[in-house]
Parts: sequence; structure tokens; C-alpha cells
Amino acid sequence: MELWRARIEADDTPGQLAAIAGALGGVGANIVSLDVHATGASRVADDLVIAVDGYLDAAAIQERLAPLDAELVDLRRADAHELVDPVTQAVEAAGGVMRAQASVEVLAAAIAQVVPVELAYVRPAIEGLPLAGVGARALAEGRAVLGREPVKSLPAGPDGAWVLAAPMALGGRAHIGVAVRRSPRFSFTETARLRAVMSIGAAVASPDPDLGAPTGERVVLRDGGEVDLRVLRAEDELAYVRMHARCSPLTRQRRYFSGMRAIPPSLLRLLMDVDGRRRVGLVAAVGSELVGVAHLDLPGDGTGEVAVLVEDAHQRRGIGAALLRRCVHVAAVRDVGALSAVCLADNIAFPQLVVRCGYDATATLDDGLRHLTFPVPRTERRDGGAPAPAPWSGLRPVSSP
Repeated sequence: MELWRARIEADDTPGQLAAIAGALGGVGANIVSLDVHATGASRVADDLVIAVDGYLDAAAIQERLAPLDAELVDLRRADAHELVDPVTQAVEAAGGVMRAQASVEVLAAAIAQVVPVELAYVRPAIEGLPLAGVGARALAEGRAVLGREPVKSLPAGPDGAWVLAAPMALGGRAHIGVAVRRSPRFSFTETARLRAVMSIGAAVASPDPDLGAPTGERVVLRDGGEVDLRVLRAEDELAYVRMHARCSPLTRQRRYFSGMRAIPPSLLRLLMDVDGRRRVGLVAAVGSELVGVAHLDLPGDGTGEVAVLVEDAHQRRGIGAALLRRCVHVAAVRDVGALSAVCLADNIAFPQLVVRCGYDATATLDDGLRHLTFPVPRTERRDGGAPAPAPWSGLRPVSSP
């Protein structure tokens, strides 16, 4: 017995489904699963899993459907996994998103679980980096958008692939969820399911109080100057590029292990891809310009990795210490026991920063890299029995104007 998935579009009239079942029975096919999709204009798409002995002839099916004003728009082989009830699939996908706190990888997997696709992804909307036409329209219009366009990740077709995109706010930042397949076109029902997955992600990934207010706090530095410390936001992308350009080759070499003058789009996407849960981005800003950035990776195993960059003109003012202390605070309230960092062997500035902040670091050298590890102080962790220190430990907060 062979399993096939078929999509048949037909008029939404009484008795039509029975007639379609009869037409399939005429070619020896038995319906074992049915999911009805709205397509508009008083028509529906019946998404069927059918069982048949031997090969199924698409032409023979279409011949029997023609008198019913119905059309076979997709036919492909299926397996037993496709017999799972759609409601069960949706509940399992929602549970996965909630358990993983809406990471972009899990959201993409959930989309593929509730909407049959060949490609699904979720990515932050970064100004200045190109999005596919459908994705750009979805962001601009603030709604789910369907279109047909070429997709490099799929084998080329004469008319491209169907692309369905829906915008969402994930952890306070604009993201886009995209589903792609060559055939058939997405139904209204599938559009609603994609939007439902994205809404669950948005609810689970609400702004994290551990990171402080989205607008941050203004702090006074050692030299009396002031900076705003806050979370990294999508609209900071161009400011990040400008800060990178202002850094010296040595500073860039120490942070990225490369003195590259222009930051590659792929690296910029990675640096801006922060969800506030597994990957945290914090910045020091003066007006609209960034002068320092810290990244904290928290894989969920009780450890984390931290990296800090301060542009040359603002070094030795206490900005690096402020960002590092804030990262340690975030790690502490997440019950992270230890943090690590990797720097070049000749970079003594970062190890000195860690020591100046009062953290007991150990270091090892391996292949020209210095690997630092230091425990998150128990007095800052939830299991230490003492209240966590103020987020901006060591700095005097002042009111923003």
C-alpha cells in the first residue's frame, strides 16, 4: 500500500467532497486523512493523504475530477508521519516554541511542522540588508503576504517558488517568518497557521526584565562623561556599521580576529541576531551613536560566553567594565555558573578588564588564542542566598533628560 498526498481545489458546495471521494475511489485510492483549507472565491482546497495499491496516475485522477469542476493542483508521495492529526501537530509545535523560549531555529521548525514547506526560516529585519520582495512587503505592510519569486535555496523552476512571509516582534525587535515551497500556492488556512506560530513566538519572547528597560539607563563614567546602557535593537544596525568603521585595525583585530575595514553582511547579521534569551546584545550609546557593544551567548547548559568591543576614542573610560558587569548580572539572574571568553594571545587588555572588575579568571593558551574562564560570583546568583547587585554595579545612575 502506497501513501500519497494530494491537494484538490474545488467549489465549496454541498456534496462536493463526496463526489471527490468517489472520483478517487474510481482509480483505487482511499482517503485516510483530510484537511480542508480556505482559498477564497467560494472554493476550498482539500489536502488529502490517500492510500492506493501500486502507482497513482495523476492524469487519471484529473480526468475524473474534470466533470466536478475540481482540479488536482499537487500530488506527491507521502509517508506515515503525514497521517498525524493537524491539531496534534499544532499543539506539539506550540509546545516546542514555548520550551525553547521562541528561538528563531525552533520557530522555523514549528512553521515547517504546521505548514508543509521545502524551506522555512525566521530572521531579524535589519535595515540596509536585502530581504526578498515578499518579505520586504510583509514588513512594510505589517501583515502576512504571499507571492511568487525565485529562491536560490531551491532548484530553479520556470515560475520560481511560492513565498509566504509574516512579520512579528520577537523580544522587542522586528522579525520576519518565511515559508517557501514550489507547489502548491499557500492557502488562507496556511497563512493563518503561519501567523499563529509567529504570534506564539512573540508572546513567549516578550522583553526580558533581566535586561532592564528597553530605553536603558544613563550612567556616569570615571571621567564624568555619560553614556546610555541599553539592549541592542534592530535600528542600531547602521550605527553598528559606523562604530566598526571608527575602530582602529588593532581594536577590530582583537574583537573579530580580523582587521577588516568593512564589516561583511554575514557577520553583521550574526552580530545583530540577538533574541534576548540565548543571545543577548548590550550597547553603550552617546546620542544615536554606539561607542561600545557586548554580546552574551547563553546556550542553556549553565555556562555562557561574553565578548566586548569599545571604540578607540572611548576606551579607558569605564565603558568596557560597565558592559562586562551588566553581562555578568544577566548571567547571574539566569543561574549561569561560569562565563568564558576567547581572545588573541597578545591581547592583554581584556584579561586585565576581567581582573579589574573583580572576577577570578583562569586562562589557558591554545593555538595562539587565550581562553578565559571565570565563575559568576555566588553573591550575584540566585542560589547564593543574597540579593543580586544593581544592574549597573560600580556606576552611578543619573536621570535621563
